[in-house]
Amino acid sequence: MVAGVERPMDIPPEVIGLGGERDARIGRARKWLLAISIITLVSGFIFYAIGKDEVEKQIREAEVQISGLDPTTRDELVKQETGMTWEEVKAHDRGQVNLLLFINI
Repeated sequence: MVAGVERPMDIPPEVIGLGGERDARIGRARKWLLAISIITLVSGFIFYAIGKDEVEKQIREAEVQISGLDPTTRDELVKQETGMTWEEVKAHDRGQVNLLLFINI
């Protein structure tokens, strides 16, 4: 290729005759892609809010159930079941919700 000389675009023959219609189709496709990306972004935030609310609700319910136990006993029982302390379990569940936000966005 000679310096400064550009090669003409390889346009398929079926596209050559479309002219303005082709540009209109491309414009509509871009608008649809933008709309879908905005909907995806908004739904990611909605699912985050729903997930966060659900996790906090479950944490509150669990804290009510184990409120009669002292922290050491509670941590031992939770560690036997999950391998984590109660604080680690709460941090893990909240982290999972944050991870889903990152994935959805």
